[in-house]
Amino acid sequence: MTSIRFLCFFSMSCIFSMISLAQTKFYVGSSGIFPDRAGKVIAFKATNSRASDTVYFVDVATGAVTDRVADGSFGLEFKMMKAKVLNREKLLAKDLSASYYWTEGGYDLYIARTRDSIIARAWLPKAEVHSDNPRVFFKPDIPGIVLVAARIQHQAGLYNMLDTTAGGVAKLLYKRDLSKADPQEWEKGHLQEAVISPGGQHVFTMPDGNMIDLVKGKKIWDYKYRETGASNVVFSEDGTRLAIQREDHSISIRDVQRGKELYRIPAPPKEMQGMKVEQVLPLADMQHCFVFYWNVDTGFAKVLLVKADGSYNEVAF
Repeated sequence: MTSIRFLCFFSMSCIFSMISLAQTKFYVGSSGIFPDRAGKVIAFKATNSRASDTVYFVDVATGAVTDRVADGSFGLEFKMMKAKVLNREKLLAKDLSASYYWTEGGYDLYIARTRDSIIARAWLPKAEVHSDNPRVFFKPDIPGIVLVAARIQHQAGLYNMLDTTAGGVAKLLYKRDLSKADPQEWEKGHLQEAVISPGGQHVFTMPDGNMIDLVKGKKIWDYKYRETGASNVVFSEDGTRLAIQREDHSISIRDVQRGKELYRIPAPPKEMQGMKVEQVLPLADMQHCFVFYWNVDTGFAKVLLVKADGSYNEVAF
């Protein structure tokens, strides 16, 4: 009789343990997603309520997890470098800043720097009131490009600090009149992000959605990004195409030179098993997007890789 009771107790303990394990909460945050430049491999960090955070490495073509490493463990950085998914640009961006230093004639001197070193200095048009927080964009492996977005008077502009005149005046790439902007738009400025193409020939600005030819120093087309409610963008590895996530979570693949839409990756299901789309990220292969779902109440998460034909692979993690 005692053995039967023990067996029942053991069985119930196992069942409760399985239920407890099934209720394990996961979260995949957008800041913990690391795709490679070719769109063939993606790593993402999952926060687990019952264990240490884990970084999963996924083969995009198959959706299979090829490796997993505890976040912060020895060897993680090496594996991310080997998989070519370590996004040092994102890490450097946290330490980028630009500041006004002094005025001479009709120009103001700005200096752009990382935490450890100065990366550019150039003159910009003189301003009565300077931007509180000019934004800096650059790629460490592409020489000659350090972009700064600053508001000068009622004009918001994007300048290349390393493409200057003989007097050291930065080349103006694009400007926008904010004299009639509402307070929210004025506070944010016209530029939250600038995505530079792998070869450094083009830059796509957000939220205005301008494609700028950095060689010619001018805007070549406008996506009307703000009006479409678009979000994430990525260039193809060769820099000839651009993938833009639309408000409905479909992905518009466009020709960089002309701005013409070539095709779309269909939107994923809005909801799966009670989980709603939390983030959609187009990949540089121009054939996939990374989608994760999350239920804020249960904490359950699901990850999909959606293909250009609308089919998808679920990532088991």
